[in-house]
Parts: sequence; C-alpha cells; structure tokens
Amino acid sequence: MSVSRAISLLGFMAVAISSRDSSKPVVTVDPSGQIYEGDTVILTCKAEGQRSKDSAIRWFRNRVLADSTLQTETIPASGVSLTLRPAVPSDTEIYWCSIMGWDSWPIRFKVHELFSPPMLSVEPSGMVTEGEDVTFRCEVWYPPRKTGESLQATIFFTDDSGRPKAVSAGDQHTFIAERANAGSYYCTAQAVKNDVRKISPLLWLAVREVFISVTLTASPGVRVKAGQPLSLKCSAVIKNQSSGHQDTDRAETSFTFLRDGQPVVTRSHSDLYDIISVNRSHAGKYRCVVNAGRAQKHSQEILIYLQNGPVVFGLGALGFLAATIVLCVKW
Repeated sequence: MSVSRAISLLGFMAVAISSRDSSKPVVTVDPSGQIYEGDTVILTCKAEGQRSKDSAIRWFRNRVLADSTLQTETIPASGVSLTLRPAVPSDTEIYWCSIMGWDSWPIRFKVHELFSPPMLSVEPSGMVTEGEDVTFRCEVWYPPRKTGESLQATIFFTDDSGRPKAVSAGDQHTFIAERANAGSYYCTAQAVKNDVRKISPLLWLAVREVFISVTLTASPGVRVKAGQPLSLKCSAVIKNQSSGHQDTDRAETSFTFLRDGQPVVTRSHSDLYDIISVNRSHAGKYRCVVNAGRAQKHSQEILIYLQNGPVVFGLGALGFLAATIVLCVKW
C-alpha cells in the first residue's frame, strides 16, 4: 500500500469517527444548578443531525444496590424528555438515553435533601399524672437548605379509634393531662412552597388516672335570694392506686374555688365554701379545682343566680302610696 493511499484511509476513518461522535446523543438536565427534593427535574435527549420519533428514544438508569453492584433499569418513559416530579433523594443515579441504538454519554446528578425529618419530644417524659401540664414540641434540626423556603409544623394525636387528628397548627402543643389524652402522637414538617412532607417517629403518652370524678354542688340551690346563706361543696372521688378502689378521703387533697375564673378560696383542706349572706357580688360562674399530689382536676361549672325577694315597703312608703291612691280616686 502506498503512503498516499494509507494517509487517505486514515483521514477517512478520522472523519467517520468524528461524524459518529457528533451524532452521539447528549443528555441535558434542567435545572442545571443544585437540585433539591421537591423540585421538578427535566432530562432532555438530543443528537445532532438525527431526527427520530419519540418511540425510538429509550431511557436507562443505573442503580447502586446494597452490595455496591450496579443494576441497569429501563425507565418506562418515551420521548425526548424525561420528567422527575417531584424529585426525591433516591433519584440520585446515573442516567443515559439511546436514539436508534446510539447511546449517550451517562450523566449523574444529585438530589439534595431539603430538610431533615422532624423529631417530636414531650415534657415531662415517661408516664404523666392526670392534671399535670404536658408540652409536645416538634423540632426540625436543620432549616430548609433552599433559599426562600420555610416549613410548617403540625402535631397530630391518634386516639383509640386509630384516626389521627391535628391538635396544633404549630411546633408546640401544651395541655393539662387527662385520661383522654393517652395515645400516640407524631408531628409533620412540610415545605410551604412545594409538597415535601416528612413525619416524625411515633411518641406514646401514658396518663395515670387519679380522679374518678370531681363534682361541684350548691345548697340550697343555684337560685338564691339576697341575705340567704349559700354553701358550695366540691366532692372528689379519688382512685386508690394500690387497690384500685375508690377513695374519697386523702390528707394531701386540697380544694380551690373559683368565681368567674378568679380564685375566692385557694388550696383549702376543706371541700366547702360557705357564704353567710349572699349579695349581688356573689352571683357568677363557679367551679372547683382539686389537687392530690401532682394531680389536678376541675369540676363542672355551675351558675349562681341572685333572685329578687318580695317587695317590702316601709311606713313612709306606705303613707305615700295611700295618698297617691286617694288622689287617683278623687281625680
């Protein structure tokens, strides 16, 4: 073979290789910057000088398995574009496309976690006693990593029926423990501008029941006349924790009586609140609060009315009334 012929052959091969590389498909990714979970990612497959139907384009992905080996998957999508909506961290893989048997160079992009899953905490921890103040807090350890994004936290409670219900539209929920509050709790954190929502592990709250019932009664009744005596009695039935039986007499039990939300008797060892002579200032809404150790329970609310008594006229008033009647008759 002559030198000139060999040079011509090498030139032809170089042109062929160059032509083949120029027609090799190329995959582009939008957005081109950092990608976060919740974003919409569009991969586009293009090749210079090739026009093909969408059905001739195929998409592939390499997944890294637990043993660090690669597994090739055919993505059930056709067309020039492959859309990931919303993107999740597990979409961080190697992708490539094929047009009429021509494979693109593989590309890899990373989907960053937008924020960490929330954690729910409770104070006090462990079993709480009926009447204690309980506070749940939903904590997100890191703020959203995407500029301009914010989070909304919600705390949920699941009762015996198994149906969760939101108990706070925020990251904190405080209440006085009752037996009905026992159950499982969890919280969610959701990005305001997209659909990324993460859930905390479940947290169980156990409530130790102390009171069986607390009842407020009035004697002689809720309707009294001015000058009459009034006695309010706060009856508490307390559960005996050792035997499980009812117990109505405990030395550490104290009673607080409130009128219109303000205490009139505080931490008394007597379950009675006596008013010797009722006047207008004694009318209002009453309830009592029983404390037994750390436990606390409120009674129902009762409304005390002040009745109008019989009209009593003095001697001067009777004389004036008689004169008025005489004048009216004469007229």
